[in-house]
Amino acid sequence: PDHETCPPRVMDKQQCRKCAKALQELENIDDEADQLGIGFVKIHDEALADEYNLGGLPALVYYRHQTPIIYEGELQREEDVLEWLVQNKSTGDEDDVIEDVTSKTLSTLISNIDNLVVLFYDHGNDDSMTVLEELEQIDDDCDKHGIQFVKIDDAKAAGDYGIDSIPAIVYFEKEIPNVYDGDLMDEEQILKWLLSQLERDEIEDVTDEMLDTMIKEGRVIAVLFYDNNDKKSQKVLEELENIDDECDALGITFVKIDNPEEAVEYGINKVPKLIYFEKGIPTIYEGNLEDEEKLLKWLTDQTSSDQIEDITDEMLDLIIEKMPHVAVLFYLWCCFVALGCASLLD
Repeated sequence: PDHETCPPRVMDKQQCRKCAKALQELENIDDEADQLGIGFVKIHDEALADEYNLGGLPALVYYRHQTPIIYEGELQREEDVLEWLVQNKSTGDEDDVIEDVTSKTLSTLISNIDNLVVLFYDHGNDDSMTVLEELEQIDDDCDKHGIQFVKIDDAKAAGDYGIDSIPAIVYFEKEIPNVYDGDLMDEEQILKWLLSQLERDEIEDVTDEMLDTMIKEGRVIAVLFYDNNDKKSQKVLEELENIDDECDALGITFVKIDNPEEAVEYGINKVPKLIYFEKGIPTIYEGNLEDEEKLLKWLTDQTSSDQIEDITDEMLDLIIEKMPHVAVLFYLWCCFVALGCASLLD
């Protein structure tokens, strides 16, 4: 804890005493960690600990190739800690090992690593373990290209990302998910697909669950609702991919979704259509989607605008359902008093 919550020489708090005792024990194995080639450091920053979802302090995290592994044991047992470090160091020296992570750690990794591959699997499932053996053959190749590879055995986490069938591979690039739909038993095909993701520059498809997660997180996103079999949708998509990089520079995540049911939930009965989300609030673009310059200007204006957005009744239902606190102004276009109120509230 920092000095505001744990002042110097005030050790009567249980958490303070626990931190001090853990530090004392860990300093006894600092030399052994050095011999293993493991740098041992400490930091008192509760805000950073919260950012990494560490929970209660003190907490020990071992970083292997930028992948955090949280120690779950008792920090006051220095022998157990040293054994754990040796085990992780030995595992890390092996050529092909994909790290297991928790749901909280996965969320942190997605937020902090630009190129991340996640295997959602079930340790008790034969297919999952067969796929894992195949993927461990390309773990080193992924490392060489700056792609971090992790695995997670958590059905709920899989469901949160729209994964209905396990095993499954999801590639995250700057937090944008892309589900692999090829042969999971062909590691060469998977590696080829992953390397192509590094080279390609196109708007990613997302599932409805993934989209809901991104919206709930309050991220700034532009979503193209489209039909992959519709010629106009394909033409619009080609135009929008020309401004994908500019959107990245504005801090806007650009994704697309081919899901008629999800579109209807947002009051969209005809595609293609684009909705801009900021802090969970949707704004429909009413202009010509084939005019990329006007759309880019509109998106730029949205990022700097503080105007209260107009929404449809379908959108209102969704906002009330998904957001814990919403203030809604009901007004008439013809009522100047109401319009004055809207202007004041802006």
